[in-house]
Amino acid sequence: MAGRAGRPALPGIRGGPRMNVADIAVIAVVVISGLASMGLGLVRVALAMAGWVGAVFATLYGFAYVRPFAREWISSPLLADAAAGAAIFIATLIVITFISHAIGRQVRQSALSALDRSLGLLVGLFLGVVIVSVGYLGLVWAIDLPPRAADQPEWIREARTRPLVEMTAERLRRLAPPSWRGADPKPADGDDRQRRTLQRLIEPETYGGKGSDKEGYTNRERQEMDRLIRGQQQ
Repeated sequence: MAGRAGRPALPGIRGGPRMNVADIAVIAVVVISGLASMGLGLVRVALAMAGWVGAVFATLYGFAYVRPFAREWISSPLLADAAAGAAIFIATLIVITFISHAIGRQVRQSALSALDRSLGLLVGLFLGVVIVSVGYLGLVWAIDLPPRAADQPEWIREARTRPLVEMTAERLRRLAPPSWRGADPKPADGDDRQRRTLQRLIEPETYGGKGSDKEGYTNRERQEMDRLIRGQQQ
């Protein structure tokens, strides 16, 4: 009856780490997103997502082309950049929204309403994870979150949902243009394969026997080091 001693563990997670405030917030966002998407249906959710995602990517990739024109008309570089980004985003969102509504009206009149709502729930859960991951990227940028988990705040470090959120956030970050990504995050807690490989190359182990008097690196080690250096420079 260990569950009666001290603080009770969550059902089904006997002896494991308990969920904290961050976990509750993540689950709440995902559940609310799923329920809202179920009410709207897959088609409307997918079209709305396409509109927002399309507007975001149009802004990211079209900003460099529109910014020079905005700076010709607006003297403040900051205001010119903000106006250029807002103009691209809003214009793209309006166009895609009109197209989405036209398609959505046709699909919603079909006999697949129940299936549409069921699939909407699944898409909504996925969308909730994406929303949380985008928020995590914003948090990392806002508070300059340390890359090592040991240096992070306890409510982030001990969150059971942290691995899923970090993985999704990193994949989203890599979708952005290279100039918007910022520096690649440093590997955390010594569990990165490339860091272990580089460590072996920098401090090769010594072995006894006939091969212990070998000097320098092997061809394979040199190729691995060149690959790691090129990867860091990209």
